[in-house]
Amino acid sequence: METDNWDDYRFILAVVEHGSLNAAARSLGVNHATVLRRVTGFQERHNLKIFDRARNGYRLRTDQSGLVDALRDLRRAMETTERAVTGQGAGVRGAVRITSTDSLCQTILPDMIAGLQRAHPELKLDVLASNLPLNFDQLEAEVTVRPADSLPDELIGEQVAKMGFGVYGHKDLTIGREVQNWLGVTGPLLRSCAGKWQQSNVDDGLIVGSADSFITLRGLCAAGLGLAVLPRFLTADAPDLRLISGFFDRMETAIWVANHKDLASMPRIQACREFLTAQVRDRSALLAGDQS
Repeated sequence: METDNWDDYRFILAVVEHGSLNAAARSLGVNHATVLRRVTGFQERHNLKIFDRARNGYRLRTDQSGLVDALRDLRRAMETTERAVTGQGAGVRGAVRITSTDSLCQTILPDMIAGLQRAHPELKLDVLASNLPLNFDQLEAEVTVRPADSLPDELIGEQVAKMGFGVYGHKDLTIGREVQNWLGVTGPLLRSCAGKWQQSNVDDGLIVGSADSFITLRGLCAAGLGLAVLPRFLTADAPDLRLISGFFDRMETAIWVANHKDLASMPRIQACREFLTAQVRDRSALLAGDQS
């Protein structure tokens, strides 16, 4: 008799969490037929019906919620085991996944990564640029350099700098009594301090364009499309932009260097965290905007 393995459970959870075979297949990197075969085989072996077909996909049956909770518990246990196994062995060597925002990845992070590689040549460093909140419990990353008000419970780290913000416009823009056009943030950046200020202080009708990246927003602002709230350090090399005063006295958010709690004692993670902490701290004046 064919027995279950972890992949069987992984396929079922993917359908539960993505709602369709196609979406589950994309998330797992396989084809639609593979997902259907694995889920059907599991149900037949155990004489279970886990899903009902719905017009827009697959819906979990209410009587199977306990099974799914158990599978999620198993996934957490497997991920904890994987973290422990990958961390075995002394020495600063092996792969480390480092994540940060696109603004930091395209400005200060490359030099820091190069320095880290020179200091620890046996490391293989993968850099993930994303403004989305990453799920460390699913091992999408191991170390992060990220602006945030606070750290989620699964992370441990240190606040090492502040990122300052200001309102910017094209250097030739005349600020008078007329109402100004604004460029807004969207997507994950709505949760940033700039996004929160925008939602409280800028009428939606004045926003003529938006972006989910401060790098992109800087470009739109430099093209003269409107005012934008930007990290000050991003404007140091933007001669077409000027700081517009009078909107707020000081806006800033903390920058953290952190890693998953389960990885804290691993030599490769410790080395990365300590190196990046020192490097970000050395650039604290720049990030705060004191040199822009």
